[in-house]
Amino acid sequence: ERLPEPADLPQLPKLRQIVAETLRLYPPGWLMTLVPLEDLELGGYHIPASSMVMMCPWLMHRDPRFFDDPLAFRPERWTPELQEKMPKFAYFPFGGGPRVCIGEHFAWMEAIMVLAVVLRSYRLELAPDARVEVLPVLTLRARHGMPMIARRREAGERK
Repeated sequence: ERLPEPADLPQLPKLRQIVAETLRLYPPGWLMTLVPLEDLELGGYHIPASSMVMMCPWLMHRDPRFFDDPLAFRPERWTPELQEKMPKFAYFPFGGGPRVCIGEHFAWMEAIMVLAVVLRSYRLELAPDARVEVLPVLTLRARHGMPMIARRREAGERK
């Protein structure tokens, strides 16, 4: 009967799962780079200092070694067991290590809170004529936008 607050986040695990799965399939930072300051060995490869190393969450998040049925949208996959067994950088929508995005915690909170507020009053459906296609520029975007139909929920309708 009230708007959600940040203190409510632990009581919204399903919304967190939806956001995690969305970021798995459509990470905004779909390609990341780093430049090592010194030579290093990585996975049996020699990488000279000042080389450009590219990491692609778009590909890693779709790797069947880490995610069953990797192309399917399955928010329920985000269990504590999955997160416990997952290698450290199999999922990194905000980067990782010392250069992890400074806004990560805020982004999680904001996404979950916006979903909680919107879904409280509306059911969202993709518009029938929508063309869903990604546009990989600096950040990953929907090439044609994401036209949605918002239908007001009836009183007492299950959310």
